Amino acid sequence: MMNKKITTIFSVFLYIVATLYAIYMIYVCFNTFHYIYSLKKQGQLSSSGILYTILNFYIPNLSHYFFYSIILLVVGIGIQNSTFQIESDQRMTYREANKSTGSHKEIIHEDDENNLETWFNDLKKEKKE
Repeated sequence: MMNKKITTIFSVFLYIVATLYAIYMIYVCFNTFHYIYSLKKQGQLSSSGILYTILNFYIPNLSHYFFYSIILLVVGIGIQNSTFQIESDQRMTYREANKSTGSHKEIIHEDDENNLETWFNDLKKEKKE
């Protein structure tokens, strides 16, 4: 249960960092726009045939923040989904173990720290039967 909490906190941390990268990307985009606008206003850039130059200035300034935020978002989703997959696999293992012993009772405990004593008592009762 503690592992699930840690991975959930870690995935939320990755979501927050991805959001911060996205916000900073928007900030850099506005600064880049204002810089290009000031260059045009001063007459250092002409209006014709500079689209390639402007795109060549925008893409290196913004692309790495965009890709970092997407990568962190995907990793956060992957960690969160793998945690739920591991938990469902463990539950399936418990169910299969109960089927092999002939017991119809499912051994699924939502909070291991609080139910540890109860779990040991249930195991002792099953061994006596």
